[in-house]
Amino acid sequence: MTARAASILLAEGHDAKALCTQRDAQGSLHSPKLKAPKLPQLVVPTTPTTATLKAGSAVLDPDSGARLALFDPKTRAKAVFVHPALLSTPPLELVVSAGLNTFAMALEGLMSRAGDPFSDGLLMHATRLLARGLTAAAKRDDPALRNDLMFASLLCGHGTDYTGAGIAIPLGHALSARYHVDNGVTNAIVLPHVIRFNADAAAAGLEKLAVALGAPLTNTNAADAVAGAIEHVFDMLNTPKRLRDIGVAWEGLPELATISMDDWFVRDNPRQVQGTRDLQQVLEAAW
Repeated sequence: MTARAASILLAEGHDAKALCTQRDAQGSLHSPKLKAPKLPQLVVPTTPTTATLKAGSAVLDPDSGARLALFDPKTRAKAVFVHPALLSTPPLELVVSAGLNTFAMALEGLMSRAGDPFSDGLLMHATRLLARGLTAAAKRDDPALRNDLMFASLLCGHGTDYTGAGIAIPLGHALSARYHVDNGVTNAIVLPHVIRFNADAAAAGLEKLAVALGAPLTNTNAADAVAGAIEHVFDMLNTPKRLRDIGVAWEGLPELATISMDDWFVRDNPRQVQGTRDLQQVLEAAW
């Protein structure tokens, strides 16, 4: 992601504030067309993040603390080289954090109304690999586990190009930028509450998730079954459970909701977000 941002800034020759996604006069999000040629991206990933295959990136504005999203299809990877020796280099904690962020993307992709059998196949298998790999990471570290998580991230990155994500990702972006906590951790905190928020609008997706996660639906609804299954994964990893556990103040929730509304993924949420109050409702439930 950093290399893509650097490529954009170098080629375009303007401040990131002028190049980032922002609202137009009608209130719609708009990513400016960045026409300058970009350096080709040859990616050698070490952590299981969907960023490997994406065309978007972001930088942090040191003055305002805002996350400035940059998008240019010309920065998408020309080639990806996965090497087992390099997968062993990052600490397991970082691998798990990246895997949690990818896990949230896969789940939200499967809940999307834009899904089709092709994206379903990619994302359901990614979800299986991620749930299994993250749970195993709580007990051991080995090359096969890291390899599975890496390929799950590639499946998820490709699958979510078709589906987009939902509000867990924007909420995680806002929380990470404001409180300097890994995206994977913030996603893990809000994701069960996002699932319940979207339950009525994402029934078909939740049933797919229940299958992928091996979550029985007997005597329970799909939202509770899926939320319970992912909470089990988070329990195994001992991730923080509440926003207050990472230092988020109740008084800061309205600002976080406002920031999240400017994130592109909000528009892809299966339940239409009517305004900041909807996002604040999820944050309050997670607090």
